[in-house]
Order: sequence, then structure tokens, then C-alpha cells
Amino acid sequence: MPNFELWLLLHFEDIQAPLNRVEVMRLLKKPGNLPTYDKGMNNTFAITRGNLEVATRRAERLAERYTAYDDPEPYTGIFDLVKLLTTLNKAPT
Repeated sequence: MPNFELWLLLHFEDIQAPLNRVEVMRLLKKPGNLPTYDKGMNNTFAITRGNLEVATRRAERLAERYTAYDDPEPYTGIFDLVKLLTTLNKAPT
């Protein structure tokens, strides 16, 4: 299961079933999601930022049911990293 791409997909769709890498990329690139997505593209955060809260809730729900070791079940831990980074971004200097 592609961890980062699943995280991005959760910004647009509520995934509850196992998906392989090809399926995740197909869904991620469909119209209304990120049709121009490519690994390493520079503006991904800016494009998905508006759905950050919904993606976080969806990822947290998956994490309540599955772990990274429950392959092929859908799981991403990226939301923890994103929470940390957004908290650091808001921290006073």
C-alpha cells in the first residue's frame, strides 16, 4: 500500500478497503482529485491544504482499525507527521 499517495487520496475520498498502488494512483489522478499528480511535484501541500482536516479524520479512523502491519488493509501514518509539522509551523519563534 503506497502510504503517501493514500494520504493524498484521503483528502478527496474516504477509503475503507485495501487498494494496491495502481488503484491508489488511478483514484488519485481522476478528475476532481489530483489529475496532474506526479511524485515529487512541488505544490501538493498547497493544493490539498483545504482538505487537511477531513484527510486527517479519515486517516485517524483507519489507524483506529489497522496498523502498518495489517497489509493489505488501508493505513497511513502520514497524518502524525503532518500534525507535527503544522504544529511546528504555528509555534512562536
